[in-house]
Amino acid sequence: MLTLNNLIDAGGPMAFVRKAAEEAARQEAEQWAEIVAGALAKYKASGNPEPTVVLLMQSWLKQMRRIAGIKPSVDEVRAQTRERVRRYRERQRAD
Repeated sequence: MLTLNNLIDAGGPMAFVRKAAEEAARQEAEQWAEIVAGALAKYKASGNPEPTVVLLMQSWLKQMRRIAGIKPSVDEVRAQTRERVRRYRERQRAD
């Protein structure tokens, strides 16, 4: 049973509300990440995808994964690193 002291130590009833809301948001974002990932894959495979739509869907997917606590794959991190290094080297050559 939750006593008044336990409630005070926990930060009040709003602490429980926040914790429940964060967990609900994480679960919802996880579900939407799967939905957006599937839709993005289908859209890319459909032929001639519009780059703006692909970027928008990729940003949604990244946002949902961040909220859900899903880390990017090792391959995604490596690709991002390679791209940053490529851009850096390009800037160095330009100077």
